Amino acid sequence: MSDDRPMLEWALGYARRGLRVFPLYEIIYGVCTCGNPECGSPGKHPVEDLAPHGVNDATTDETRIREWWTRRPDSNIAVAGGDVADFFDIDPRHGGDESLAELEREHGKLPATVIVWTGGGGRHFYFKVNGTPLRSRTAVRPGIDVKGRGGYVVAPPSNHKDGRRYEFAPDSANEFACPPEWLVELVNGKNGAGKKERFDTAKALRAFRTANATRCSSSSRASSGTRISRSKTRSRWYWKRARTATRLDHG
Repeated sequence: MSDDRPMLEWALGYARRGLRVFPLYEIIYGVCTCGNPECGSPGKHPVEDLAPHGVNDATTDETRIREWWTRRPDSNIAVAGGDVADFFDIDPRHGGDESLAELEREHGKLPATVIVWTGGGGRHFYFKVNGTPLRSRTAVRPGIDVKGRGGYVVAPPSNHKDGRRYEFAPDSANEFACPPEWLVELVNGKNGAGKKERFDTAKALRAFRTANATRCSSSSRASSGTRISRSKTRSRWYWKRARTATRLDHG
């Protein structure tokens, strides 16, 4: 697929590989076409009247995709994570290259997979979802984000505010590799994503009873202490009044 083909053809090509897509505002003369002169995410956020729910509107449905890119033929393309592929996002402006080099020194090189050069000079590594989707996380290391379920990346040949286009790297593989185990653990933790400790009703009830007993005991001691304190106060007041009365009687 060459760069001069319509954006619609690119979007359909991603959908045929099982990647859900949706349209983003494109860049014209370095400015986001959303119309906001102070846009904080130029060329990277959803076209509001086509995909009002953003990544939740992403689809592989050909009819919907044709409708979107017929209405806005030059829209940038977003690819959603969590279904077929997740994305390892390296941003050199925030130390991503150094962080990746350090991780590869510790664990070995990343496997050959699909790699995209971003318009901002970074890289996106596409990894196959193989039973354990990667969580979407920011800054797992300086300059490294992960876009999984609920996340997305801008896909080739979308344009960037700096004037460059997203494109597949010369050393990109044609197929998605499975993420190495160390990457899964880095992102999801050693127990993997989605695993939660089973709720133990009996344990929770015991903890509640213990806590309640402690509060009751503390409350009882506090109440007893208050009664003793009040008794002492009344006693001191009584004897003070008695002494005063005695002095007055003998004055």
